[in-house]
Amino acid sequence: MNRLTRTTINVPLIVPMLLIAVILLGYNAVANQQDVKRPAVVATVDLERLFENLNERAAEDARLQAMATNIEQEAEKRRNKIRGLDEELKIHPAGSEKAQQIQDELAMESIQYQAWIEFQRQSLEREKGLVMMKIYRSIKRSVQEMSEANGYDIVLLKDSLKDLQRDAEQAVAQKSSARRMIY
Repeated sequence: MNRLTRTTINVPLIVPMLLIAVILLGYNAVANQQDVKRPAVVATVDLERLFENLNERAAEDARLQAMATNIEQEAEKRRNKIRGLDEELKIHPAGSEKAQQIQDELAMESIQYQAWIEFQRQSLEREKGLVMMKIYRSIKRSVQEMSEANGYDIVLLKDSLKDLQRDAEQAVAQKSSARRMIY
């Protein structure tokens, strides 16, 4: 009789244990199925070729060229003023009060011209860098939209870049091309 009682007591313990084992095995099977995912879809972008063929780039280049032309026209006016002062200085006798006045004005105009030229050069270089950054951001945004629309998981930059020059405009291009993954 003692043995019968023990069997009855073990049966209620065995049923919950079997139930727990079935649940754990089922969970493990479902978890293994969820680990199997589709492979990543990878695309590449030739950033240099894309950058060179953009209409936005052509428009910005035209705007920058117009800025450079305006700067050159203003520089020519300033050089002509300096030449005029130099010619006027030659008319007056050396050491005269008028010659000293013209010489002082000539020195001041020359200094202002050099400072203005340097400022305009730096402004134009900064503007070129800003244009490149703007276009790069536009490309990046477009690549992201295209990737999401076409189901690309990763977009890599094509590694066929030319040697980069070391100037302000190329600094932004160099930083952007150093990235291997764009999205």
